[in-house]
Amino acid sequence: MSNQENKIVIWTDVDMDGAASYLTLSWYLGQRYEVHTTTVKNFRERFLNWQNKNNIKHYKDVYILDLDVSNDYDIIDQKNITIIDHHSTHINTKHVYINATTIIEECESCCKLILKHFKFAKTLTREQLRLIAIVNDYDCYKLQLPESNDLNNIFWYNTGNRLLKFCDEFNSGFSKFTDFNLNIINLHNKRLQNLIENLEVYYTQINKDNQFYNVYSAFADVSINEVSDYLMTKYDADITIIVNLSSKAVSFRRKVGCPVNMGLLAKKLCEGGGHEAAGGGKITEIFTTFSKSFKLKTI
Repeated sequence: MSNQENKIVIWTDVDMDGAASYLTLSWYLGQRYEVHTTTVKNFRERFLNWQNKNNIKHYKDVYILDLDVSNDYDIIDQKNITIIDHHSTHINTKHVYINATTIIEECESCCKLILKHFKFAKTLTREQLRLIAIVNDYDCYKLQLPESNDLNNIFWYNTGNRLLKFCDEFNSGFSKFTDFNLNIINLHNKRLQNLIENLEVYYTQINKDNQFYNVYSAFADVSINEVSDYLMTKYDADITIIVNLSSKAVSFRRKVGCPVNMGLLAKKLCEGGGHEAAGGGKITEIFTTFSKSFKLKTI
């Protein structure tokens, strides 16, 4: 058996769904393989740098998970590459791939899409299925499971290689939070309360199909989704936009019933992407111009 027949490498997003997608695929493959985390923005540079040191032809399979890499099709459209993704913006552009295997379908999360496509749920334990359900609940932002927000906070609390730490802790799935986890959750909640008490909120409206939607925005570099939840609840926002000045990132969320596609909005304003309920991108000139329409919300 040649080295090529054994070698597998996996590329995945840096967030919790990206980590859970890697873990879910590893359960399907029977073991963990070489893995690299990246963002859509950094994928091209990181992948080309990796190729400078590694011959992709020496790999049996290269998996790319939870990333809309359609803008980089020229370097990844190869027969030994499999792309698995659920973002709506990617579904609209998957026709660009000719040689690569694509599993690009509408789904609430990438980890759930992997489970659905390869149909191996019966081989997993209750705890493993529970982990996928929690991550899926968070990524589609239904938040119907009580552990969803807390698990995501634990993921981002880790420093260094978050993916491997997450996979080491939850390799057997999820049963309950440890005492250490609960301490992290309590600390996070205190910091969140302090952040919200000092939050400056901004407001505007956008027009889609002659219907106006209320948009609320704030600056935050931590607890992005909890701040979004606060704006949704406090102001009954149709759409929330959270700007992270530290990372120059912009996060979009919508409430249930709002027809505006957040992935497409993020793509239009921030050169980003996502799915219908949530999206993200970077601060751009277009977004900066759009942000001038916001007014400070006063009590």
